[in-house]
Amino acid sequence: MSEENDFVELLDDHYSVLKVLVDSLEKDINKSLKGNKSAGVRLRKTLREIGKTSSAMNKSSLLHRKSLIVED
Repeated sequence: MSEENDFVELLDDHYSVLKVLVDSLEKDINKSLKGNKSAGVRLRKTLREIGKTSSAMNKSSLLHRKSLIVED
């Protein structure tokens, strides 16, 4: 059961990070559309972080699913 709790906590952590990253996009999108080059750089950096975090979240989910299949 501890592994289950660890997975839930890990998934929740990934989700929290994703929410923060997505929320930060709006401000930089608006500034970038107005021609602010620095905001465009921050926007692209945040998008890369979203990709990395969602990839890590996906891997964690797959590993958890595989562990459940092995236990059955």
